[in-house]
Amino acid sequence: MNNMKNALLSKKSLLLFALTFFYWAAVYPYVPIVSAYAKSLNATPTMIGLIGGAYGLTMILLRLPLGMLSDKLDRRKVFIVGGVICGLAAALVVLLVPSPLSLLICRALCGAHASTWVPYTVLYAREYPPEDSGRAMTVLMTVYSASQLVSMLAGGLLADTYGYLAPFLMAGVGAVCFLALSPFLKEAAPCVRESPADVQVPLKAILTRRLILLTLTGIVFFYVKYATAFTFTPLIAQKLGASDAALGYLNTLYCFFGIIGSAVSYKLMKALGTRAVLAGSLVIVGVFSGFVVPFVTSLGILYVTLAISGFCTFLLDSLLVGLVILGVDETRKSTVMGFYQALYGLGILFGPVISGAIIDLSGMTAAYMTAGGLAAACAVVIALALPGESRVQTQCTRTHKASQ
Repeated sequence: MNNMKNALLSKKSLLLFALTFFYWAAVYPYVPIVSAYAKSLNATPTMIGLIGGAYGLTMILLRLPLGMLSDKLDRRKVFIVGGVICGLAAALVVLLVPSPLSLLICRALCGAHASTWVPYTVLYAREYPPEDSGRAMTVLMTVYSASQLVSMLAGGLLADTYGYLAPFLMAGVGAVCFLALSPFLKEAAPCVRESPADVQVPLKAILTRRLILLTLTGIVFFYVKYATAFTFTPLIAQKLGASDAALGYLNTLYCFFGIIGSAVSYKLMKALGTRAVLAGSLVIVGVFSGFVVPFVTSLGILYVTLAISGFCTFLLDSLLVGLVILGVDETRKSTVMGFYQALYGLGILFGPVISGAIIDLSGMTAAYMTAGGLAAACAVVIALALPGESRVQTQCTRTHKASQ
């Protein structure tokens, strides 16, 4: 425990935490207001859905190839810096040419930025021994959540005071801060591989029932998150009288309780078991992100629903990032993480796009019922089909021994 604490307080870890904060500050300040801004530019619900889904589309296209390429080269930093440059370009395109189309391009570039989170998490995980990876990832995801919280709170306040373009300027500053600190990050030398076979990782070699089920969970909860809290719930809040600043408060509350969820996720998993925590969290997300929200009649109640769903959503995110690479050989971690993060991009893409189409055809309630139903159905699948903890531990032990 002391060794783990010392590792987390090392200069390199503190630098990584600062870089993590600015990495996400480069794209999150305008998340609370992007749908409202698009609506103010006369975008239809379908176009708003496309703007939200563009983020997921580029992740689907880029995350797995980036993961495989970074594994092949055993280099991560160059991809991470390139991603942040895309984040900077995303802010600039809206600042220079504000329009629904530029918002669409912006969110697509944000997806390219987020695609480099694959090598980032692997670079971070390398700083800690395998037995501490779960605890280390929990700390990383807590910093990730804190960055989202601060960025969205500040973004909402800036939009309310200075207009919709101010959060994009803040995001550009976050990207510049990351790029200014990045030269101080030293990446470990590439691993020496025994044969070319260690470099090429066939996709079928990483596919297990456990990885597929964890990826399915990621797809579903990101579908719900981006169909509701990050795209159309702000429009519901506006109908209830929320100002631009209040939109920032809503997302801040969502992320604040998300930080708590991330921080306690590892302990909850140890106490209750993986299946129970994943399935239970999915049910709660389905109820409080999907089934309840369309019938909310006041901002106060909406605050409560977002606090509860934020806790469980970030808890799921934190756990899944650690679980998908648990026991995976070092040379395959980026590929596995890339597979997971590319596939959950389907949820980020189709959540807003399908919900926007449903809203145009059948209204807001139908879209939210669909999101809640998907989360509940996924919870049943996880409860019945995910391998138990003892079996997972055995599989991880065998994998670790085979890699030695």
